[in-house]
Amino acid sequence: MRAADLSRLIEGAREYRPGKYHAPCPLHGGKSGTSFAFEDAEDGSKVLAICRAGCPIEDVVRSVGIELGDLFSDTSRNRDPAAEHRALAARGLERWRSVSLNDVCVLFRDLEFLAAGAANLLSLYQETNTGTAEERDEVWNRLAFAYHQISRLESDFERLNSRDRGDHLAVWREIREAQNAA
Repeated sequence: MRAADLSRLIEGAREYRPGKYHAPCPLHGGKSGTSFAFEDAEDGSKVLAICRAGCPIEDVVRSVGIELGDLFSDTSRNRDPAAEHRALAARGLERWRSVSLNDVCVLFRDLEFLAAGAANLLSLYQETNTGTAEERDEVWNRLAFAYHQISRLESDFERLNSRDRGDHLAVWREIREAQNAA
């Protein structure tokens, strides 16, 4: 593998000098967009790579679907289509995880707003001794629903925010199964 090949596997990678690349670290993200740097060794035998935040390179390359050994050139072998397929799948899963993490945060905000509104309405009913029993039951049901969903989202958030791609894939499968069941 060459540095140019690796740049195609890493989202946001760009060549800043001929043959030298930087990108946000695929493992930890990084805000600068330059936390992960890589280039070909002078003899072309391998790709030299570093995460400036200190992420282990083996974990970084696994996060894009390749193995550490893939960074070493071997002219006797051809490109590994399975490795390229794994890398493509890993990038797709990472994009899905990023979007889903944002969606979970938006839902958190909306459910917390719903829960606060329901709690305020219940307080108003109790203080003013108003609202029918059916109205109070409906507010209690909405409050219970909001707290149940918040609890579920907390679990999804922690799993999506972990470094374990297995967790990300499990959440993706659960959501897909729930959509297919509906």
